[in-house]
Amino acid sequence: MANIGHFGDVQFYVSSRAGKIDALSFSDAAWNSSANYEEHKRNKKKPVLEYTGNNLDEFSMNIYISAYLLQSPMMIVKELRKYCLNSKAYPLVLGGSRIGANKFVIASISNDLKVFSKNGKPLMVSTSVTFKEYPVLKNSKKKKVTQKKKMDKVAKIGTKKKSVKRDAFGNAKKSYSVYTAKKDTTLWAIAQKKYQDGAKYKKIFDANQKKDGEFHVLKSINETIRKGWKLKIPK
Repeated sequence: MANIGHFGDVQFYVSSRAGKIDALSFSDAAWNSSANYEEHKRNKKKPVLEYTGNNLDEFSMNIYISAYLLQSPMMIVKELRKYCLNSKAYPLVLGGSRIGANKFVIASISNDLKVFSKNGKPLMVSTSVTFKEYPVLKNSKKKKVTQKKKMDKVAKIGTKKKSVKRDAFGNAKKSYSVYTAKKDTTLWAIAQKKYQDGAKYKKIFDANQKKDGEFHVLKSINETIRKGWKLKIPK
């Protein structure tokens, strides 16, 4: 698999399995940087140019999402839209290297829904995304928590009792079911089957991000779920 890059949980890659192309890629990428200068006029001489600082970098790209390439178009569109509207900042990584020194946010996103299934589900989407540099102020101070508050917090945690659901025999009930993929599929398709709502794919993704026995560890929301993989399905 050729890993092109990633932003948050969205991974860009191109791979092939059993003769089938599995890809989430982009094109028309542009990285824009600019600086500010002030011009100071002088009597009978050329002005002096003073550098006053840099502007925020911008990075734009067109992302092509296709169900024919084993992707779930609306799942990825909703994730990118959430990043935009919730001001989520992440490193933008392409070709194994970060773009710039700071994190980026999605300043704008535009989705062109191109092909639809018989029930109106988008099968191909062209998404134009503009990222904006998001520097963190070094002198920003986090709120300090006093020692007393820390002690109170620890005390409260210590007194909390976890309620464990048990069956008729007193055994602890599992909070999840086990799903074994019978063919290559997507998180959206699994969520649609298990919850009757594909938009709940994040529940499955969150439950399978840490190594636990024979369950597969998911690294990206748009990762193709391969035949034979076992996943936890939260109840």
